Amino acid sequence: MNCLMRAWDSHENELRAWLRHRLNNPHDAEDMLQDLFIKALRQDRKFCEIANARAWLFEVARNALADR
Repeated sequence: MNCLMRAWDSHENELRAWLRHRLNNPHDAEDMLQDLFIKALRQDRKFCEIANARAWLFEVARNALADR
């Protein structure tokens, strides 16, 4: 869990800005950011095995945008 929180603390602001730019709506961006955090939490200990947490977070965010 600590590795998730370190990654989240490092990349949350960048993800938020990226989502706000893409969605052009701060409320939708916050909702999607929360969804992204939940998806990361669901990885549990597997998240710590991810070699590049930033890349994983942005890939999941891009996929969520595509699904939207």
